[in-house]
Amino acid sequence: MICTAVLHSHSRAVNRCSMSKIHELERMVDALRRQRNDCEPKSNQNPRYLRYSNAVSALLWLIEDLRAEETA
Repeated sequence: MICTAVLHSHSRAVNRCSMSKIHELERMVDALRRQRNDCEPKSNQNPRYLRYSNAVSALLWLIEDLRAEETA
């Protein structure tokens, strides 16, 4: 993946790499959710279902952090 910075009119650099990272993480979240939906039972009592849920949560936290960095 190639990261590039773009200068806006107010001379603030915006990292395009963050957007591509966010997009990739969102795709991973979607894939994990699809895989989680194949688990039976659909319950946190099912260890595999719970692991998928925890993985999705962790990725969502990463996405939130990257978005916060973009606006800072």
